[in-house]
Amino acid sequence: MENRKMTHKDVAKKYFRMSDSLLGYVSKNQIYSEMASKIPFIYVDSKGNMHEIKSFNDLEKVVNDVVSYIRHNKEK
Repeated sequence: MENRKMTHKDVAKKYFRMSDSLLGYVSKNQIYSEMASKIPFIYVDSKGNMHEIKSFNDLEKVVNDVVSYIRHNKEK
């Protein structure tokens, strides 16, 4: 089993339009279904911590972290 490594920036670039407004153009459900096929993988969150994503519960943490990252950068 080969674990892939993804960061919060990788996910944000792939699933969200990275413009001045940083508004998401896809729904959370689309992200869940798209990323579910990539389980298992290693995820590096916005704080630099590594997590092994093995389940949908873990995937929820990824999506929430990415959304928080985008909202935080939107305010800058």
